[in-house]
Amino acid sequence: MDINNNPNARFNTIFTQEQRDDTAVLRIAGDLDAMSEEHFEQYLPLVLHNPDTAVLEIDLTDVNFIDSRGLRQLIMAKISAEESEKRLVIRNAAYSILRIMDITGLGDQFEFNPPRTPED
Repeated sequence: MDINNNPNARFNTIFTQEQRDDTAVLRIAGDLDAMSEEHFEQYLPLVLHNPDTAVLEIDLTDVNFIDSRGLRQLIMAKISAEESEKRLVIRNAAYSILRIMDITGLGDQFEFNPPRTPED
């Protein structure tokens, strides 16, 4: 599902979603920041209310930038997933994103795929 059909969108972030068995994979390309926040918040309930979804996997492979608002989006996704009794996994986070998460104390709050190693 492509959820980027808003002609009034003023951001350079693209969200796409794919369902794989019980896992909803949300791919984010671009920046995860204040400009993407509203779009992200509109999308999240669509995935979490799907009864076929047990796991929400957020793929950050193509995320170029994340700021405090982007971190907030990930935190809110985790809280929403837990409230919906679903697991949240962050996939392919770049070293710079992992570093920001560690500096802010969030690194231990998320499940990562691939799993983090002590060297990360």
